Amino acid sequence: MSEFIITTLGRCGSSMLYSVFKANKINMAGPKRETNHLYPDDIVKQFGTAVKVIFLYGDPIDVVLSVKQRGEEKGIDWVKLHFEHLKADFSDYDKIYEKDSLCLERMFDEFNKPQEFDLLIIGYEDIWNKIDIISDFCRKKIKLPEFSKDKTFLRLQRRSNLAESESQMLQKTYASLIKKISKS
Repeated sequence: MSEFIITTLGRCGSSMLYSVFKANKINMAGPKRETNHLYPDDIVKQFGTAVKVIFLYGDPIDVVLSVKQRGEEKGIDWVKLHFEHLKADFSDYDKIYEKDSLCLERMFDEFNKPQEFDLLIIGYEDIWNKIDIISDFCRKKIKLPEFSKDKTFLRLQRRSNLAESESQMLQKTYASLIKKISKS
């Protein structure tokens, strides 16, 4: 039986999917939810190549805004740990709108290269539409919780709270990654 790892850019549905896998008794080899930002080389070093990996990504602006909000809710220590897990430099946190401080594009690019392990790459918005693909990958029929319209509303609300200059800065900073995601 294969072991599975769920890794992510962060704030992209991994906690939900992890809970679904646990409930369905799918054998998880990887880290727990709070440390699920492994790069491909970390996976090979820690778990070898006989694992099946699901890499989740989402809109980088939503990821950044979610990290900012979680930082306000959980405190700066949570943010520092999040940066550490993403192999990012926390000293750049205050520039998160101006540069890819979380190294999201680097991680996305690493997973979009050929890998030594079985890999399924899915965007957050596609998780519910691709449940059959996820089930086939796991060789087990799984059922997801209903898509949360509240989370979609929350994402839109975060964006609407931005000043126009912040919104433009985020669009410029993450334009390259947004373009890559739109092509995947």
